Amino acid sequence: MKEVFEFAILGFGIAAAYTLLGQGMVLIYRGSGILNFAQGAFAMAGAYVFYELHFVVNLSFAASFVVALLACGAIGALTHLLIMRPLRKRSALARLIATLGVLTALEGIAQIKYQANLTQVPSSLPSSPVHIFGIGVPQQQLWLLGIAIVITITLYAVTKFTVIGLAITAAAENQRAASSLGWSPDVFAVLTWALGGMLAATAGILIVPISGLLVTNLTLLVIPAMAAALLGNFVSYPLTLLAAIVIGIGQSEISNYVTQPGLSDCLPFILIIVVLVARGRSLPLRSQVLERLPKLGTGAIKPKALLFFGALVTIGFFTFFSQNLTIAITVQLTIAVILLSIVVLTGYAGQLSLSQFAMAGMGAYIAGRLVSAAHVPMAVGMLVAVVAAVPIGLIFALPALRTRGVSLAVV
Repeated sequence: MKEVFEFAILGFGIAAAYTLLGQGMVLIYRGSGILNFAQGAFAMAGAYVFYELHFVVNLSFAASFVVALLACGAIGALTHLLIMRPLRKRSALARLIATLGVLTALEGIAQIKYQANLTQVPSSLPSSPVHIFGIGVPQQQLWLLGIAIVITITLYAVTKFTVIGLAITAAAENQRAASSLGWSPDVFAVLTWALGGMLAATAGILIVPISGLLVTNLTLLVIPAMAAALLGNFVSYPLTLLAAIVIGIGQSEISNYVTQPGLSDCLPFILIIVVLVARGRSLPLRSQVLERLPKLGTGAIKPKALLFFGALVTIGFFTFFSQNLTIAITVQLTIAVILLSIVVLTGYAGQLSLSQFAMAGMGAYIAGRLVSAAHVPMAVGMLVAVVAAVPIGLIFALPALRTRGVSLAVV
C-alpha cells in the first residue's frame, strides 16, 4: 500500500503538466472553436526560452519566466491572427491540419537548434521531502499539483463569475449574438490563444525538471493533455483537472507494476477511444462553424507528365543518380504511397486519420520480423503484413461508427 501511495504522488507532477496543457486547449477551444494540436509545441518553445534566459544568459527566475510566458503568448496570438483567422471559413479539418503545421514548424526549428539532445534542468521549486503518514513525499510534486489546482480554480471562477468570461462563453455558443451586443469574437479568440500559449509555457517550464528538456518529449505531451481535455468535453476546467490527475496517477502506477515499455503511454490513447466511442457524439462546435468538407481536386491524371517523370526517375536510378539521391527518392515515393491512403480517407469518406504512418510502421514491423526471424521471402512478408494491417485499421475505424470529423482525427 505504501508503494501505491508513493507512485500516486509521483504521478502528481506529470498530472499537473497535463492539466495546464489541457486547460490551455479547453480555453482555446472555447474561444475560437479550434482544437490546437500545437499545444505541446507551445510548451516546448516556452521551456527552451526559459532555459536559455535563466540558465544560459543568467537572468533571474522571475524575469525568465515572464519573458517565456510573453513569448508563448505572442506565438499563440500570432497563430490565430496569421493562420487561423484567414482559415475561419474553411472546414474544421483544414484548421486542425493548420495546427499540425504549426507544431511541425516549431518542432523543426527546435530540432535544428538543439538536435536530439536531452538536457537535465534543475528544479526551481522546493524538492526536499515531506512526510505524510510516515511516507516521504517530494515537495516538488505537491507544488506542481497545487499550482495546477489554483490555475484551474482561477479559470473556472473567471469563466463563471466575470463579464469577460461569460462573454467568451456566449461568443462560443452564438458568435452573431455576441457581436450584436458589442463583443468581438475575434478579440476573444486572440485573447484565448495568447492565454493558452502562456498556460502551455507554464506547463513546459514546470515539467522539464522531471521529464528533462527534449523537443519530442514536450511536443508529445499534447496527447495525454488532449485526453484530459476530451474527458472534460473541451468545456469543463474541473473535469479536465480530474481527468489529468487520473491519467498521471494511472501512468505512474502502470510504470511501477508493468516493465513493458510503452504500456503506460497507451493509457491516454485508450481513454480517448473509449470516451469517444461511448459518448457517440462529436465535439461541440461554435455556432458559426459548419461541418464543411475539405475541397476536393479533380483527380485527373496527366499521362504524358506521369510517363515523362516516371521514365526519367527510372533511368536515373540505373545510371546517373547518386546513391544518396536514390535513397532520398525511394523514401519520398514510399511516403507518397502512405499519403495516398489519406487521400482515400479524406476524399471518399470525408474523414482525417493521423495514424497512417503508425499503420505503415506496423506493416513494416510485421514484414521485417517475418523476413529476419522466420526467413520468409520479402514479397511474401509484405503481402502478409498488408493483410495483418487490415484488422488494425478496423480497430481504428470502429470509432467512425460513432463519431465524425475532428473527433475521429483525435482518435
